[in-house]
Amino acid sequence: TPMYVYNENEQLDNLIDLSDPANANRRIINRLDQKIREVASNYMPDYIIKNPIVVTGDVVDEILRASITHDMIVMSTHGRKGISRLMLGSVAKKVVRSTARPVVVVEETSELTPFNRILLTTDFSEYSKKVFPYAYEFAKASGATLDFVHMVYAGAFKITPDHEVVQQAKTKLEELRDEH
Repeated sequence: TPMYVYNENEQLDNLIDLSDPANANRRIINRLDQKIREVASNYMPDYIIKNPIVVTGDVVDEILRASITHDMIVMSTHGRKGISRLMLGSVAKKVVRSTARPVVVVEETSELTPFNRILLTTDFSEYSKKVFPYAYEFAKASGATLDFVHMVYAGAFKITPDHEVVQQAKTKLEELRDEH
């Protein structure tokens, strides 16, 4: 379901004539609904675009509210850096940190290619094990292979990890792979 969150401070003069303030909000929402449908239809068949969501409010809050009835969130990021990111924050970052739903964040430089290999990272914690079923389902649905990785922290002095530590990590990864 495509979604657009309308921030009331946003300039929308180019979308609609605001000469009738009493009905402006309804007209803006109708126009944004049309715009979502137009943009989405450039990338997917019309039958997929069932009920676009246009809401007014805080972008992060509204995405989180809408996600309650969805299984996954797919969103873009503007990729702001430095002061711009500090001042504006990152909607994608806030959504990722605030939702229990899986989130796919697509950056400007991302390319849509078939999934062939999926990298699953783990620190062996119970929390990190929760991603295994998701990764497995993505791999199964796409025909991709799963590669597992665990980084052995070498510390601030870049000390080479003990061979035994590395071997223990490899064994643990193999056990996790076999469990899932």
